[in-house]
Amino acid sequence: TQVLKAGLLLAVAAAAPARAQVTLFADRFESGALNRWIGKAGDVPHGAIVPDPFNPDNHVLTFTGVNFGGDLFSAVPVTVYPQYQQLTLSFDFLALPVGGVPPSEYGGFAGVATDNSGLDSYFIAGTYPPALDAPPGVATELMADGQWHHYQIDFTPLAVADNLTNLQVVLEDWAGLGSIPG
Repeated sequence: TQVLKAGLLLAVAAAAPARAQVTLFADRFESGALNRWIGKAGDVPHGAIVPDPFNPDNHVLTFTGVNFGGDLFSAVPVTVYPQYQQLTLSFDFLALPVGGVPPSEYGGFAGVATDNSGLDSYFIAGTYPPALDAPPGVATELMADGQWHHYQIDFTPLAVADNLTNLQVVLEDWAGLGSIPG
């Protein structure tokens, strides 16, 4: 089981001299609805907003099914390059065993995509490092130790190398290596 805690956002530092940080996309999941998200290629996404297992007053995202190439995409693409000098994906992640039994792979992945087709997703963080699409220094292994962990990943080198200009945040519960929903 993995969940994403409130505070998922795509932030960037502007190219202006002051280098102000601008948040391009954020979702705290407190609304109880996934109206800021769409499914892969028009499919129904497997995301669900549930109470935080450690704080029932907080809402978090979990998944009811596994997928590949992305499952949940931020609904509106944002233009990110060359207007911005630094691109950062920030989120909290928690992996818990299902029914007390750890799965062979937790399957939590986060990244960016150029569209919601599932063909142009770049996973920069995940519980299975060999499946990440980011270069060393950007690719980030997500901890699966039953504790919340905060991640703030600068993926500027990936965006520059692949000339990424319009992005959507992408999340999934990966369908590989025996990952199970939730």
